[in-house]
Amino acid sequence: LKSEIDAVHGECTDECPAGTYLHSESSHCRPCSDDCLACSDFAACISCKDTKPYFIEISTIKPQYNHTCQEKIPEGFYQVQDSFELSDCHSSCQTCIGPEKTDCVSCLDEHYKYYPEKTEDSDSNDTDGVEKDEDSSNPNSDKDDKDSKSDQDGGNSKSDKDDGDSRPPLIPHQCENKCPDGSFLDATHKICQHCDEMCATCSEAGTCVACSTLHPYFLSDSRRYPAKENTCHSEVLGGTYAQESKLLDCDHVCKTCSAGSDLDCTRCATAKPYEQALDDTSPSPFTCEEECKVGYATASKNS
Repeated sequence: LKSEIDAVHGECTDECPAGTYLHSESSHCRPCSDDCLACSDFAACISCKDTKPYFIEISTIKPQYNHTCQEKIPEGFYQVQDSFELSDCHSSCQTCIGPEKTDCVSCLDEHYKYYPEKTEDSDSNDTDGVEKDEDSSNPNSDKDDKDSKSDQDGGNSKSDKDDGDSRPPLIPHQCENKCPDGSFLDATHKICQHCDEMCATCSEAGTCVACSTLHPYFLSDSRRYPAKENTCHSEVLGGTYAQESKLLDCDHVCKTCSAGSDLDCTRCATAKPYEQALDDTSPSPFTCEEECKVGYATASKNS
């Protein structure tokens, strides 16, 4: 039996025509919203017209967009590949480009850019950034061709100029509320910059907190290497010795040493170049002296 009444044409029909939906209480086929090509209720679109081609079925972050058709891609959404369906960006992204929801273009407040793969210029501190025009900073800039990614109504067009990031504007990144291990926060530009390869963790560029496995020796306070404080090294530096994985200064009379006292030298510094054995029966341990004691001849001199 034809149970639905086409309210537009005043006819009984087996199913509601395109652009209408069945109103359950009246059993009438009523027109969809002007935004919808097809719908399940007045404003609950199933498919979209060419004038508003982008379809959002379900959004867990912005449910007010559920079952709607959009002329432009709203902020917080990205276009699913090979379709006009839109999906939520990750909750940390202000805008994103896809194909993954974590491919952010800009971050929400209290979140910071992070590029998992370190590239040649991934840690640039160029505070001038990159000059970008409005279209180039919009991952879905307006196109005449409907099949291209459209511009957005305020979406994905936030300029990152002067943010200290020298990458091209559309390279996607993650947004983090805490910089991952192996990176540090550049608070001025809100970017998690990669640590130097010598560091497992760091507080800023060139300042390690923990060392990488390939550079296991940590140098903190050092009178011999003041410019290398809080750095990591692949081997023990001259004039230092390793206590576990920490490098400590040798005594000032030592060129190299096995520990920290003046009796632990393995070679003498030039200020006191002569090795004076403490026991005539053994060449070590020894002290470093400016000259040999009375009764001793010069046998060797460290340079």
